[in-house]
Amino acid sequence: IIIGDGKTIGSASDVDAITIASNGVVTFSQNTVGAGGMDLLSTQTASNSTGIIFDSSLITDTYNNYFIMGHNISPATDSANPELYMSIDNGNNYNLSVGTGRAYLRLQGAGSGHEHENTTDSSIQIGNSISNVTAEAGSFFGYLQNLRSAAEHKHAHGTYSGAHSTANDAYSWRFGSRIIATSKINNVRFDFQTGNFDGVISLYGI
Repeated sequence: IIIGDGKTIGSASDVDAITIASNGVVTFSQNTVGAGGMDLLSTQTASNSTGIIFDSSLITDTYNNYFIMGHNISPATDSANPELYMSIDNGNNYNLSVGTGRAYLRLQGAGSGHEHENTTDSSIQIGNSISNVTAEAGSFFGYLQNLRSAAEHKHAHGTYSGAHSTANDAYSWRFGSRIIATSKINNVRFDFQTGNFDGVISLYGI
């Protein structure tokens, strides 16, 4: 099938679902479903914010697994810890029991090890004692798996990389967690355990 440059393919209710430019670039007006890969669901920018929330309008049965990614993450308070919370009641409560552990690799200077081991809490602490210097802003990613299961526990794992509050020091923290809940999760929150923060955070459905 050949269509004219810049023309569209669609349906009666969505006439421009697919647009093909003269250079062959294809643009979809909606997220693709059933094609595999990741679909961007939302990107939010924090500016002196207390938290970023992805709610039940985004976390639905369309996807069971999710990918969260943040960059230019900078806390207002020095030595603050970045955290993820999950909720089964769209953020009315963030009190799920979470078993979590974290290992670190020192990026400036020798050293690696484990910290925050065998801890049960309501949050997933993904880094430790982050610098609040804007130029030292950090980044992270995490896989959130099995969130929409109504029968099994959920898991999260990923990496946060950034500057430590100790001068001229930086780390990459690898975190892993088991969320001990059999109800469906429909809300995910990122924040720091104290103070506000800046940054850009995106959520993808897998």
